[in-house]
Amino acid sequence: MKRSIVVVCCLVLWCEGASARDFLAEIGAHGAHGRADSALVSARLFAKTFPDSANAHGVLGMVYAQLGQPEGAIDAFETAIDLGPNLEAPYDALFRIHAQLNRGPEALDVLNRGLAQIPNSVLLLMDRAILYQEAGNPGLAVQDLRAAISLDPANIEAYQSLAGLHVALKDPNKALSVFDEGLTNNPESVVLMINQGQIYGALGKPQDANQLYERAILVLEKELKKNPNDVSLLVNKGAIYHSMRRTGKAFAAYRQAVSLAPDDPEVHRSMGQMAAEVDSLDVARKAWEKVSRLEPRDLDTRSALARLYTVQQKWDLALNEYRLLMEIAPESQRARLEYGIAQVYLQKGDIAQAKSALEATIGSNPNVLEPYGDLALIYAGQQDLDSALVVYSRALAVDSTNAGVLFNIGLARTSRREFDLATRAFEKAIAYSPNEEIAGAAQMKIDEIEGIQSGKLWVYHILVETEVEAQEILNKLNAGEDFRMLARQFSSDTSAETGGDLGFFSPGDLNPAFEEAVLKLRVGETSGVVQTPLGYHIIRRLN
Repeated sequence: MKRSIVVVCCLVLWCEGASARDFLAEIGAHGAHGRADSALVSARLFAKTFPDSANAHGVLGMVYAQLGQPEGAIDAFETAIDLGPNLEAPYDALFRIHAQLNRGPEALDVLNRGLAQIPNSVLLLMDRAILYQEAGNPGLAVQDLRAAISLDPANIEAYQSLAGLHVALKDPNKALSVFDEGLTNNPESVVLMINQGQIYGALGKPQDANQLYERAILVLEKELKKNPNDVSLLVNKGAIYHSMRRTGKAFAAYRQAVSLAPDDPEVHRSMGQMAAEVDSLDVARKAWEKVSRLEPRDLDTRSALARLYTVQQKWDLALNEYRLLMEIAPESQRARLEYGIAQVYLQKGDIAQAKSALEATIGSNPNVLEPYGDLALIYAGQQDLDSALVVYSRALAVDSTNAGVLFNIGLARTSRREFDLATRAFEKAIAYSPNEEIAGAAQMKIDEIEGIQSGKLWVYHILVETEVEAQEILNKLNAGEDFRMLARQFSSDTSAETGGDLGFFSPGDLNPAFEEAVLKLRVGETSGVVQTPLGYHIIRRLN
């Protein structure tokens, strides 16, 4: 429910009359047809023709932002602020540019300057709340959102943001109270009903959620009686039915909206999102393809479509979509798109191209760790552990405390039988681990190394009473069923609770026939049926 910090080219905000020519229409036409350079030329001429117009410089800033030229945008917005210090829009746009560039202090300075000039600006208060929240100052964020609500009790987005903040702070009850307050002041706000219903759903209270959804449906039905062809009402109706898991009714509402507005991209966009969430991928694909034809520069929809093509293994379509995105997206998104291309090649099995795409991704943004991990795993899969370790070292240069990277270094060192180095890596992974899962896995690997170094053995086993039972289980294993699940289900040994894990033992600790069978196995290999005085075993050697 938190608002995203994005820059949107919205020329309406900068409305300006022009006597000689209609610059806004001209710039808008260039943008709609993908003529970015021409739009910039017209915007510069607009600002030059009206040098004292804050709006003209604001439009220029928006065009610069859309072209991925933040410094030009910043200069234009600063000029707009100088010319119109009491206008909200340039402060808002300039804040978003600095926020995108991770310039927190500069973004905060812009908003403080704006609020000094326009102290009752709900827009700037909400902007500053976003910044405070992302900077880890939730108390100040709450203050600003409370001030915004006090100034404008009808502002639905303020209630949404404040409730979302409380959810992020793991206080859903306060979030519910905010929605109650919002609905008291806005009793027919369908948006607030839907969002409050989602919180009830997350809390495991479906009845409370459905009561709100039903209430929202009644509001929409009342409005639809007045305006039966209102497409936005039908889209909202579809979204509510989707939240209620009434998929058939949701699709019916969306299809009715499509029949009324076949060329409305928002209708197809919403239907595609809903279809994707219920795994109707062909429906989602057709909807998003329609959006892409109607709005060729809709980056979010094209990105979703590229990911969908990847899921459907339509490799060429996915790659074409990503390459088109590379042409029209701002430079700041280049690394994300190159990473998407790498994922296509990885899933396609084209390892050479995947490696090249991952290196390109790292080159575009060396501070993101995921591409390093994928690249290192490729090298590890090719048994090129030297190259894998080089890549992991590059990742550590970005974040020396990343537990996942340290854990993977430990795995690579273990494979090279560099046990002391592996142990140190696993110990660091435990020290920096953000959760018990990584820490537990790292400790298990340390225990495994200690067992190896002390000459101990480690196995899983399944124990049953008869040879027939053992053979039946062996057949299940040969058919691909999971060893540990079968151990939990069938083994009569106390180790069944841990999936048949006997832990480490030294030679001589267990029955000689059992140990002899273990020593004949290669690492990872599963035995046939082994008989001991305890019964019949199936054994898998782990080290």
